[in-house]
Amino acid sequence: MNADLFRQEYIELVKDYWLHGNEEALIRATDLGKRLVHAELPPEEIGEFQQLALTELSRIAPATSLEEAATRLTPPLIEVLMHMA
Repeated sequence: MNADLFRQEYIELVKDYWLHGNEEALIRATDLGKRLVHAELPPEEIGEFQQLALTELSRIAPATSLEEAATRLTPPLIEVLMHMA
């Protein structure tokens, strides 16, 4: 799987977590983290994924405070990064 597909998958699961706050999105994030490690994707790519997800979500919810965005968007990122160590 190439980086573009991983990126799109990450953005979609972050949007899902943002909109529904469900555990399923976090499970998908954990699975994605494992696959990213297997694909040897560098951590800076994941940082770019997060940046693009933030940009996308700023379009969906432009009035959201930075504090709320950080609180709601950090769990999927942590799940993905847990497998990078």
